[in-house]
Amino acid sequence: DADRAFTAYRRALAILIDNAVPSERELIRRLEELLARAAKWPELVSVYDDVIARADDALRRESLTKRARLLEQGVGDAGKAIEGWRDVVLSVEGEPAAEATYREAVTELDRLYRSRAQWRDLVDLYEARLSRSQHPVEVAELRLAISDVHEQHLQDLNAAIDQHDQVIADGMLWERAVASLERLVVHEQHRERSAELLEPVYREQDWWQKLV
Repeated sequence: DADRAFTAYRRALAILIDNAVPSERELIRRLEELLARAAKWPELVSVYDDVIARADDALRRESLTKRARLLEQGVGDAGKAIEGWRDVVLSVEGEPAAEATYREAVTELDRLYRSRAQWRDLVDLYEARLSRSQHPVEVAELRLAISDVHEQHLQDLNAAIDQHDQVIADGMLWERAVASLERLVVHEQHRERSAELLEPVYREQDWWQKLV
């Protein structure tokens, strides 16, 4: 009987005993197998909630990640899945060893925000990643991504140009920023500022034909 087995395993999981047999991880594995067979996804979420509330850091992060996946793929609640992945991000702050978990979480948030057209949240995500990144190429990629969201989805060309300005100043992937500014220069309202940013680049690169 799946319900009775679930109750028994969950009761055992609630009892913390060092070197217990079966171990905490083994109990979780058995519960996962049992509840997945019966497609009892809310019950499995509740198991992860219990573990998250009291487990050590490694098991807690693992359960946070599994819960976030399950909330979308099993429960079918993308909004709750977003909350779950945000919890994962918070759990790995200041933890260089958990970089792979962080990368998975921000990748899933990126996908979910795009699928739900949550463009402001996507910009916030990129800006949070900017504050964390120490890699010049990644910083440039993130600034270009922020610019694209501002231009394509938020219709905020000033904010988009701000990001291109910074990419050019930093000197990494500046060619892509220049290409975007050349596209934006056709907008009369933003022509003067775009031209001001492009002119020194053209002079530095000896692109005199473009200057003319």
